[in-house]
Amino acid sequence: MVKPFLSYDQQIKKLSVDKELTIKDESFAKEKLKEIGYYHLITGYKDLFRNKAVKKYKRGVCFEDIYALYEFDKTLREILFKYLQIIELTFASHISYYFCERYDSDQEKYLDPSNYNNTNRNTNRINMLISILNDLANETRIYSNIVYNRNHHHNVPLWITINHLTFGSKSKMCELLQSPMQDKISSEYSGLNTADLSQTMKFLTKFRNICAHGNRLYNYKSNEDLPDLKMHERLEIPKHGAQYKFGKKDLFGVVIACRYLLSKPDFRMFKGELDKAITSYINSTSFLNESEILNEMGFPSNWKKISRFRDY
Repeated sequence: MVKPFLSYDQQIKKLSVDKELTIKDESFAKEKLKEIGYYHLITGYKDLFRNKAVKKYKRGVCFEDIYALYEFDKTLREILFKYLQIIELTFASHISYYFCERYDSDQEKYLDPSNYNNTNRNTNRINMLISILNDLANETRIYSNIVYNRNHHHNVPLWITINHLTFGSKSKMCELLQSPMQDKISSEYSGLNTADLSQTMKFLTKFRNICAHGNRLYNYKSNEDLPDLKMHERLEIPKHGAQYKFGKKDLFGVVIACRYLLSKPDFRMFKGELDKAITSYINSTSFLNESEILNEMGFPSNWKKISRFRDY
């Protein structure tokens, strides 16, 4: 059944009359519905405040409660995106360094399939990666550093090109490198072997895309798992069977990954900003307690202890 178009006034009436959501300030509600959109705001953040059996809001819940959760989620995205950019930049630096150490800075080297782990299984993926790299190396309008190096040096080294790849393409490039280079890259991250690093980057790519596109983050579950790491064990995270309950598909998995991938000073700042945002939100809401919001986010109750343990 196609849902009918509703004006902003009709949307507010639906929320207040049909769904029994308290609207304290209709002007404020209308402004936010215009700014964010009903689907992104209400549909995206209503679940924690509704009685699922009758599909109406719990007594006393107001529009501002939903908006506060949206703002909290926005803050989480901003924090995470900032530190994922640090991880991405360092990761790209390691890839370009070890590739150029082996094959030098001639762009033809990273456009040559034989300089990758060119097995039958990887052939198509390598060709796709090289096609992307080739398009970047020959780009004529958008990236001034690429255009300058091509016009003046007739060569665009990998340390320039790689920074214009997406996070996902960087992850795929590392996965397609020859084993000695992969091992050197993973050696930069204590506690992660080559397979762990590859899977961790796949996992982080999903969350990076959530942040970049402004989608709901706080209770997002990835279809990629973070690998079982020593930090899961050190935090004594409970299991369902053989699977850890927290830190595998959820936002806390990203926190664990950051513990391995960020420098200690950067992780300290990341954790501090995260803790401040969570504490501020918990103190501002009367409908959700600390246990409920942490559980929704996939955080164990002892999550703050993560910085007490070594990452290996």
